[in-house]
Amino acid sequence: MKKILTAISLVLLISLFTACKSAGDKIATSGAKAFGEGRYADAIALLTEADEKGLSTYKQFELDLMLAESYYKTGQYQNTITICDKVLAENTLSGYFSAYNLLGLARKGLNEYDRALECYLLADTYSTNNIDTAVLYNNIGNLLITMNKPLEAIDYLDKAKVFDPDFAEVYGNTAIAYAILFDFDSAEAALSDAEARGYDKVSEVREIIDKYRGFDDYVATSVTTAVTE
Repeated sequence: MKKILTAISLVLLISLFTACKSAGDKIATSGAKAFGEGRYADAIALLTEADEKGLSTYKQFELDLMLAESYYKTGQYQNTITICDKVLAENTLSGYFSAYNLLGLARKGLNEYDRALECYLLADTYSTNNIDTAVLYNNIGNLLITMNKPLEAIDYLDKAKVFDPDFAEVYGNTAIAYAILFDFDSAEAALSDAEARGYDKVSEVREIIDKYRGFDDYVATSVTTAVTE
């Protein structure tokens, strides 16, 4: 089951749609709509304009987090980092979980794996142990697979399942981690669990499993999607 928006993102969107008092607020509402529809380039333009005009109702960090995520979705990792650093500097705890998670994603996108892990672990210190925690632990597992640390990855992926047992990407990542360990029975079982939950990258993961089964000189990177929200 692909996660497009989690509880945190939905709360931000709802808050942006509920009341508009200034020109900036109205533009922010349009930006939130574009963000929710996956039109990230439009969201960047609108949210940036809203920020310039000023907000009277909405909290700045809400707009900033959507802007940072929109930059991430369009591959503008350095801009993501800049906005997240702004959120962390200008707020007292508010938005820290999402900001550190996005920083981890951006650092991973820049191949800065150790720094990405540091960001994810900082995000975990602000976790409220809900569905967003499952997203974070999936992202950590995803990163640890890329770092060729499958045992550590499995630990985090198992934790993710506790908070969201139907999160398909977690099982896909788990299958890859077991394949790296040459535990093909466990890899196939995890992939079957992923497929039962609507996983859309079954063929890609099976190809990875088969390459390890053939003892190829092969290093896997996760084909599942690290999730932002």
